[in-house]
Amino acid sequence: KPGDVIISVASKSGTTWMLFCAHQIRTKGSDEIPFEDVNIATPWIGNKHLPGQTWQHFKELLNTTVLDDGSMLKDHWDNKAYPFRIFKSHFGPKVENGSLDDVLPVKDYPDVKFIGMARNSMDVVASFYTFFAKHRPEFKKMWGGFPPSYEDKMTALKDFLPGGLLEYLYFGYVKSWWKVRHEKNVLLLHYSDMKKDLDGGVRKLADFLNVKLTDEEHARVVQKCQFSYMKKHEDKF
Repeated sequence: KPGDVIISVASKSGTTWMLFCAHQIRTKGSDEIPFEDVNIATPWIGNKHLPGQTWQHFKELLNTTVLDDGSMLKDHWDNKAYPFRIFKSHFGPKVENGSLDDVLPVKDYPDVKFIGMARNSMDVVASFYTFFAKHRPEFKKMWGGFPPSYEDKMTALKDFLPGGLLEYLYFGYVKSWWKVRHEKNVLLLHYSDMKKDLDGGVRKLADFLNVKLTDEEHARVVQKCQFSYMKKHEDKF
């Protein structure tokens, strides 16, 4: 709906970081509404928990799930105290980034804001290589052999290059978002820029999200968006 924010950072490129930063901006760094978990406060709308799961089923779960503390999941991600809702995605605005279903209709929803972010490609491959290796054989079997297993990093790298099995995870992502970089409801960022100048990055995000922060609120948000703060609160992520 108008005002919603879709954070569709490239995989292994700072998605959780940007979800948390956007959340801190919308709450102006306040702890009055406790942040439980990115999956609760900023749900992943494209995630499939089981092979063949449909959007209709997932949408029902978002609206009917009761958490361990007895509260409704919906009351967290759709909290009335929030000025806007935040959703996680990895989809792109063009078919280059996955299947025909995995497309965000950026131009069809000018009142919804979309934030994308890319990272150094070699860092992305290195992160995926470690991430894929952690998946159990029974998980890979359930998903038809995905994610793939690699004997070494060079074999993994070849799959990420143009024409490779996983090209869409990096090159497809960058190509698809680059084509809509001039749309008013799109903000494209780079991981290295955010890391180098978090203060300026938070200011750019807040401006895009139409949130006015006082100097005190800005400093509070920047402090919470630092990796050192997030590492101290790993249970939230």
